[in-house]
Amino acid sequence: MRTILGGGNGADEPLKSCYRNSMALAHKVDVQAIAFPAISTGIYRLPLDRAAHIAVAAVATDVYRAVPEGPES
Repeated sequence: MRTILGGGNGADEPLKSCYRNSMALAHKVDVQAIAFPAISTGIYRLPLDRAAHIAVAAVATDVYRAVPEGPES
């Protein structure tokens, strides 16, 4: 997979969308492991802590939604 995204003001929502779309594609093709670089923190200079918070929140939300409700009986 590949994604390109700018940084700066207003970058939060597009960055969240980037992770959501990547996770959706990963589920679709049954990816068993995935790793993300620090998207937009290089040339676009999005602060690493802000980018990390967005990434963790977006991926954690996706993983939480993918977990079945409660233990199987």
